[in-house]
Amino acid sequence: MTANLNFAQVHYRGERPALADLLGQQVDVVFATLSGSIAYVRAGQLRALAITSATRSPLLPDIPVMAEFVPGLEYIAGTE
Repeated sequence: MTANLNFAQVHYRGERPALADLLGQQVDVVFATLSGSIAYVRAGQLRALAITSATRSPLLPDIPVMAEFVPGLEYIAGTE
């Protein structure tokens, strides 16, 4: 709501099926963990738009945090 975006939430039984659908272009965006997606990002198979932590990750320092686009935006897993 903060960013005025509207997403349809799709529930998956784990991150791997969600990433498989993202790679297969069945869905447009996935909120994935860094550990589950970093290999795809580094291989150029996925493009990371932003991370949800409060600060940039030293593993992917060029990827901005969401709050850089929408000040005050914070996402905490498990609160959706």
